[in-house]
Amino acid sequence: MQRFLWRSGLALSAFLLALSGMLWLALENARPRPPTTLVDLDAPGPGHAERQKDVWFIFLSGPPEVRGADMQRFVGKSMMAIDATMHATFREVVPSLPLRILIEIAGRLFGRNLDRDIPEEIQREIVGQMHAYEDAFGDGGGKYARFLSYLALHDLAQTIEHSPLIACSGFAVTGSQSASGGTIVGRNFDFEAGRIFDEEKSVTVVTPEKGFKHASVAWPGMNGVVTGINEKRVWVSVNAARSDHELSRGVPVSLGIRQVLEAAATADEAVRILEKMETRVADLYLVADPHTAYVVEKTPVRAFTRGMLQDRIIVTNHFTEPALRAEARNLKLERATTSIDRGLRMEQLVHGQSKARTPLDAQAILRDRKTPFGGEYVTGDRHAIDGYIATHGAFADLGKDILYVSRAPHLSNTWIGISLSALFEGRAEIVDELPAEPEALIAGEALGYRAPGK
Repeated sequence: MQRFLWRSGLALSAFLLALSGMLWLALENARPRPPTTLVDLDAPGPGHAERQKDVWFIFLSGPPEVRGADMQRFVGKSMMAIDATMHATFREVVPSLPLRILIEIAGRLFGRNLDRDIPEEIQREIVGQMHAYEDAFGDGGGKYARFLSYLALHDLAQTIEHSPLIACSGFAVTGSQSASGGTIVGRNFDFEAGRIFDEEKSVTVVTPEKGFKHASVAWPGMNGVVTGINEKRVWVSVNAARSDHELSRGVPVSLGIRQVLEAAATADEAVRILEKMETRVADLYLVADPHTAYVVEKTPVRAFTRGMLQDRIIVTNHFTEPALRAEARNLKLERATTSIDRGLRMEQLVHGQSKARTPLDAQAILRDRKTPFGGEYVTGDRHAIDGYIATHGAFADLGKDILYVSRAPHLSNTWIGISLSALFEGRAEIVDELPAEPEALIAGEALGYRAPGK
């Protein structure tokens, strides 16, 4: 009996050892390898950066590796602090070490094709960012794999039913509905991952090797785009959605938007590119230029585009096209999130009032905290358009050629108006400032930051 138990234990140990070896081999094979470079990454590039009104302005040009190295040189401390916040958030949300290990393994398998799905130009940027980056974490996949996975964070979160990335609202008006005559287009980017994404806000202007210059509103070190505008004044922003269809391959959404901004000279061109773009997950894209705007409702297998109604359009997080709206995961999103309430209220503000909107009106729409039924939400209620969870609010008045960006905390402080012409000439020129909301600042101070990694 003892011999049988000994042999059984030996066989089980051998099996587990073989299984561990197979898993290790699979993870090693799944590990993306950075491209080689002959560029001198220690030599300063042509970019520059400055901080005004608590917002970073980062200007990047030259070869991709140089752009990445410049990013690290200018805002490397902020990037490392953001990296630390991501790790702290992960530990806080998933306190169990074995579960974290399993999630990390699943994440590495999820990202096994990222080096094939992410354009080489972006990978070369990351090589530059990594050059002088002090990695304090030593993850099993390495910092290169981690940098790639951060670019696909939006896509990974879409596969999680209770992702915190389901709360963005946007709108556009043009023609008679805009006081300047040009399109006013804006959005709230609701992202509950820590105050650093709000307080270290950035406007990054990239001059690519080929294509149009583009400006991205996000945070330091972000290679992709969630809210962006290019030098032709084409705007693209993304709102998370849910679909019954997901794919294992596809360009990460934030990088797909960057590609659109580099290629599209009009909103119509941007729409055509988005409709054909191969993605892993479902999203809603708000697209605009000085004359019109669209919402592209897209899953990995279908895309529908809706245009403006009487020079107005809105978007939250649920599909409106009947075939997509009927999908089970979209219906669950409608029941479980605040998208319907925010959509109804945005409908009232944008479609329910016919008037020429000013920048102050646009700011008021994105700050709105009223219910669709005549009441008012308290500061911090996530059913409000301003749920006190946005890491940035931003809108462009394309008739005035100004980009407006919120200052922390959330949407309650002053908003700065930046000249788009100056921005694409390499200068951060603040030409306007919209007022703070004192009552919300006081209420928000009492509320504090509620996100993990706070």
